Amino acid sequence: MLIAWIFDLNKNYRARVVPENILKKQARDAKLVKSRKEQREKAKKDRASARKLAYDNAEKYFKEYTDADNALIQAKRDAKAKG
Repeated sequence: MLIAWIFDLNKNYRARVVPENILKKQARDAKLVKSRKEQREKAKKDRASARKLAYDNAEKYFKEYTDADNALIQAKRDAKAKG
């Protein structure tokens, strides 16, 4: 049991006993909140890195396809010029 001091309306402090099961629940809840917060932060970092990777891949593929299109256009121009 824990004795907690509370302040009543008459501006007097008095002792209040907090049951042990309540303390256990509070400790359990605090542990779960901390765990969920850590999981959320890890997931956020993972999502950010996945977004960055996807963006980099998109840029790479865009450049690759643009270069291929330009090469095709240039080949057609060269073929037309040669007759």
